[in-house]
Amino acid sequence: MTRRQMSVETISVHVPFSIRKYGGRKQVVMPAGVPAQRLNVDSTLVKALGRTFA
Repeated sequence: MTRRQMSVETISVHVPFSIRKYGGRKQVVMPAGVPAQRLNVDSTLVKALGRTFA
């Protein structure tokens, strides 16, 4: 049996958003032209994005 060499691949994801301060709180702002839908918000992902920004 032979061993396969593992290839390392990098995946980059670009998420177009900005973070603004409103009254001491930070809020994620979507770019213009993107419909604002809050149907399936993954709070864990939102927290992770906020932590990486800080």
